Amino acid sequence: MYALSVGGADHVRLIAEVADSEATYGEVAVAFRRIHDEMTYFNRDYRSAVERVAEATPSDPLEQFLTDLLSIVNSGGDLTRFLDAEKDHQLQSVQQSQQARLDVLELFGQAYLSLSTVPMFALIVFVLVSLLGDPRPVILYSVVYGLIPGLNLLFVVLLATTKKDEPGSGRLTYEDGTTLSVTPEQGPLSVDVASAYADRHDDPVFDRIRRREIRHALGELASPDVFRERPTYTLAVTVPVAFAVLCVEYALGWLAPLSIPGLQAAFLAAPVPQTTAWVLLPGVLVLAPLAAAIEWRHRSRAVITETMTADIRKMANANEAGNSVLESIRIAAEDNPSPLAAELRQAHRKVRYGHSLSDSLVELTNRYRRPRLARSIKLIERAQRASDTITGVLRTAAKLSETRDELDAEYDSRMLQQVAILTVTFLVLLGVLLFLRVFFVPTIGELVTSNRSATESLTGPVLDQSVINLLYFHAALLQAVMTGLVTGYIRRTSLWAGLKYVVVYTVLTAGVWALVT
Repeated sequence: MYALSVGGADHVRLIAEVADSEATYGEVAVAFRRIHDEMTYFNRDYRSAVERVAEATPSDPLEQFLTDLLSIVNSGGDLTRFLDAEKDHQLQSVQQSQQARLDVLELFGQAYLSLSTVPMFALIVFVLVSLLGDPRPVILYSVVYGLIPGLNLLFVVLLATTKKDEPGSGRLTYEDGTTLSVTPEQGPLSVDVASAYADRHDDPVFDRIRRREIRHALGELASPDVFRERPTYTLAVTVPVAFAVLCVEYALGWLAPLSIPGLQAAFLAAPVPQTTAWVLLPGVLVLAPLAAAIEWRHRSRAVITETMTADIRKMANANEAGNSVLESIRIAAEDNPSPLAAELRQAHRKVRYGHSLSDSLVELTNRYRRPRLARSIKLIERAQRASDTITGVLRTAAKLSETRDELDAEYDSRMLQQVAILTVTFLVLLGVLLFLRVFFVPTIGELVTSNRSATESLTGPVLDQSVINLLYFHAALLQAVMTGLVTGYIRRTSLWAGLKYVVVYTVLTAGVWALVT
């Protein structure tokens, strides 16, 4: 609102612009649309409409903002100065909110250190009891296959309560109100563009375009980019490959017979080879490409905002020198190697060939679907409709982008520390389990065997050490999987982001376990 006010928009237009930006500003835009609808469809004046929405909104900060806005309008005060002060206040509030959230996440990370040791202590206690002549296999199985994943999933649920979604979908609409565009989100087989135009224009040329588009879409399936934009498409390749590997392993006799007694005997006799052949190897074949594609997509989209602050500042300087918005885009993108500059050059070429500047900027945004990029482009796109002199808007957008860079840098730094702590915690737990497997269990087993007469009076049979060895290995693998998921969620508030950690941790666990044992 401040950026548009600097560009000369009055208070009524400010309401209309925000109301038309739900994809960018989320629920705030919904509240402003109610104000707009009150004025448009119910013939209420501006003051009454704002008062009604301010009284009805469940958000205290929004209610306070609307009340203050109404006071400024009623008193004839300087709206731009008010919005400037409100902008600074909101930036400070965002910084304080992020600081509080980071503190909570660090507290949760410290709590995870204690939480992850609970199953380990339970294993030690019940294994010791079992070795001394009171076997409790049901409890041991419950600890390994129930308590370890259960506590970690509970921790993820608690983490989710601190998650704050970024407002907006990162997608903009065109001047005609549609979202029609060729974007990665539509998938490689999308032919909606030509179909939509064919409906509008009774011209057979669009039928030919549609046929060529279908051929092009089919050709896209052979490109690696399809996996970048749709990571789950990797499953269509990796799942059959993993199944084929299982079939080959079975044909070579590496897998246990397909019967419950046969599987049980094989896993107890050789827990590491059988678990690796049945679960770990197929799992890595499926998850490693999926994790790589997810990371590829994230990095390819995140790179667009890395130089956004500097690029917008170049546009502002060029516009301040008297250049039009289109010329400012060309100057900012010229001889600039950044990904955003490359997109701006493409947008400039589209305008030269007759495309509208607004639609070119919308297409740029919709290719990446980054809410932060969408907010900045939205300001520029709306401001350039009214004037070619939008230096104030551009400088405001650059300032907001710079603040976001600082917030993101602090978040990344603090979360990397948490990732390091979680990784060290996992390695310590892995070391403890290996120590128990290599030294503790054999030592206690020898003591029990040598003093069997003293232990017979306790209960009776002693739990087979092969069962304990299997449970320890599976406990380590499950802890690796769950720690990987927790690490990804803390790092990027997404379980998908944890797949790369899951692959690394499980492979490391299996390799170290096989080497040591």
